[in-house]
Amino acid sequence: MMNSSASYRLRRQDYSLAPRQTALAERTRAFFAEHCDMDRVRAAEPLGFDPDLWRSFLASGLADGDGLVDAVLVAEMLGQAAAPLPFATHTASRRLLNRAGDSAGDGAGDGGPREPGDPDGAEPVALALRVATGTPQLVPDAATGRRVLAHTGTGLVLATSPAPLPHAGTMGAVPQAWWALDDTVETLTLATGAPSEALWRQAVTEWKLLVAANLVGLTQAALERAVAVARTRRTLGVPIGTLQGVAFPLADVEIAVSGARNLVRRAAWFLDNEPGHRPELAAMAYVNAARTAVAGTTACAHVQGGAGYAEGSDAAVLVLRARAWSALAGDPAADLLAIAEALPARVGR
Repeated sequence: MMNSSASYRLRRQDYSLAPRQTALAERTRAFFAEHCDMDRVRAAEPLGFDPDLWRSFLASGLADGDGLVDAVLVAEMLGQAAAPLPFATHTASRRLLNRAGDSAGDGAGDGGPREPGDPDGAEPVALALRVATGTPQLVPDAATGRRVLAHTGTGLVLATSPAPLPHAGTMGAVPQAWWALDDTVETLTLATGAPSEALWRQAVTEWKLLVAANLVGLTQAALERAVAVARTRRTLGVPIGTLQGVAFPLADVEIAVSGARNLVRRAAWFLDNEPGHRPELAAMAYVNAARTAVAGTTACAHVQGGAGYAEGSDAAVLVLRARAWSALAGDPAADLLAIAEALPARVGR
């Protein structure tokens, strides 16, 4: 990152990466190329979580980047591999635990408490995206373990269920689970009052930004597969990629992916460097990435004809993941309301 006064304003409009960040993205890409092909992705269904791959990923150190810009680079590479790993949840939860520990001054900033049965800290901690009550809510990645970070309306708690949470299956193979804050759940209060709500809302925002990066990578993967088909499949003696009806939709996907990637990185940079200046950017990145992923993976499947929709094909897996990942927090269009409320306040300053 460029932080000098001379380059600070330029950095706000510059989407290039520092050499260290480029290296991080390449190391992450290489890790998934070696450890996570599409056969392994399919083998993790229907849960959508591979514990062995998760432990290998944590051991690689790729999850230990410095700030959100690093995290979105890793998240994009994870999405490009469609890797069945809860990185967005892990990162948002870990950062929340660190902030809660720092604010409390109790030393919990080492990544949070660990269960006796989880000595290496590999069991993910899920993040409830809505205020926790006795009413069940779907929690992303909650089916990977027993622990959920939640806000009760009065405080931030780490809740531990007595048994692993049951998987709420979907066609998109995401490890979500129904969860409620009831009498069977053991809770540890991490923060209370208005500061606790601010901490939780920040974590939800970061989670959405990381999911947006996942969706950008997923759409990029679909595009690369579709382009490969368009270059080799022929009709009337020419590659189908030379036809406007094929080339133009793929060009639209490329433009959309590039824009979505830049918006995600811009939002991450502002959250790292000017967290109160453009609060609407993360929501914009999330809504845009969700729309780009659903439309883009579908267009890329069309290019591949019947093979693109064959059950279990790479293209079909990516289409289902795009739809599932983009719906984890409910309808992304709900974030448009938050954007609409934030923009007039910013313009009025």
